[in-house]
Amino acid sequence: MNSKVIKIPAVLICAIAGLAFCEIDTQKGEIMSTYYMIKIEGEGSKKYIFDNAVSELKKSEKLFNDYSKKSEISQVNSTAYKNPIRITDDLAQVLRGALKISKESGGCFDPTVRPLVELWGFKSGLKEFPSPEEIDSTLSLIGWENLSLDANIVNFKKPGLSLDLGGIAKGYAVDRAVRALKDSSILNALVEVGGDIYCLGSGPDHKGWKIGIQHPKIKGAVIATVTASDIAVATSGNYEKFFVYQGKIYSHIIDPRSGYPAQSEILSATVLASSCMEADGWATAFFVMGLEPAKEFVELKDDLELILITETGQGIDIWVSSGLKGKVEIL
Repeated sequence: MNSKVIKIPAVLICAIAGLAFCEIDTQKGEIMSTYYMIKIEGEGSKKYIFDNAVSELKKSEKLFNDYSKKSEISQVNSTAYKNPIRITDDLAQVLRGALKISKESGGCFDPTVRPLVELWGFKSGLKEFPSPEEIDSTLSLIGWENLSLDANIVNFKKPGLSLDLGGIAKGYAVDRAVRALKDSSILNALVEVGGDIYCLGSGPDHKGWKIGIQHPKIKGAVIATVTASDIAVATSGNYEKFFVYQGKIYSHIIDPRSGYPAQSEILSATVLASSCMEADGWATAFFVMGLEPAKEFVELKDDLELILITETGQGIDIWVSSGLKGKVEIL
């Protein structure tokens, strides 16, 4: 098969924080097969505060590690069809959030998409381009409507169903770390996991954290910035992980409705929401949804804002939802 899998580091969004106005302590590391960064305003050592936040990230990593048979999500995938299983409050919260986004987006986001992700090789590597028959057959194994969650009891209503929470797990991990910082009375900080960010407080200059949105065509370049305070920012794009087959790019983001990698003029979708879990999930949903439906949909949602970067015949175009007017600077 003439294909190539390409992985670009998941620096979907980078924090651009000028440090001239106050002291910022920073800690970086690796988590959930990507990186994390925590910035806290103030002088002096905050090792125990950083440790508490990182501990929450590690708990999330353990919870969602579907490569480990001992993880909770793996236990659900292996038993929830024949034997409904009681899950922790943490996993239940993520599943409720995922199902809410699935329903509201008309299935553009689907936590049961794992069989398709595996078919397309984004778990183990693509060996052969799937046939239409294989895609149709695998489509029959997914469907968020076949996932039942009642009082923390998960039940799969059909065989073959399995969870993939990669489109929402990083956001939840960020939220947990932010909660730990708040519990330590931190008022001004930034937490990022693989491009999913929560901006706590007003930033180093007290005018808001300035977040750079990566240029989808130029690695390492910033195409725009958005000023954010006490809000989450997350991006889904077709440049983080993809493969090329017969000259065409196929993104790692699967359209659960068609069974194929999402195909639209959208290069990246950046969402601002009250929680990073919501921002993470909706960024995926809007990327799958497509340009015009996403633009129409978000303007009806008071709790979401959206930045869409698209490719036109004239070059790159940036669309900003009405609630972000004056907060986005195009570079």
